[in-house]
Amino acid sequence: MARAEYERIFQGLAKFLPALFELLKLLPTLISNLGAFLKSLWRAVRNCFHDPPRNNCCYDLPSVYKRPDPMLYDQYWLMSQGLAVTLG
Repeated sequence: MARAEYERIFQGLAKFLPALFELLKLLPTLISNLGAFLKSLWRAVRNCFHDPPRNNCCYDLPSVYKRPDPMLYDQYWLMSQGLAVTLG
């Protein structure tokens, strides 16, 4: 190998070793926080697939005419879908 390649290897090691020591200094903090992190992660995963109970909080109103809000949708697109809109 050429001298320049050895110099690049030593420069890389000179940057890697301090980073490794910093990681070793942070390791006790990471380990102490790992339990709380895993507990909250488990709670989030468990709640993600759980439907909330519906204690008569939502009412089904079948007699209400459901229509899109003309301020939110393109009125020409709504007319092309066969819906009545007011232009103005």
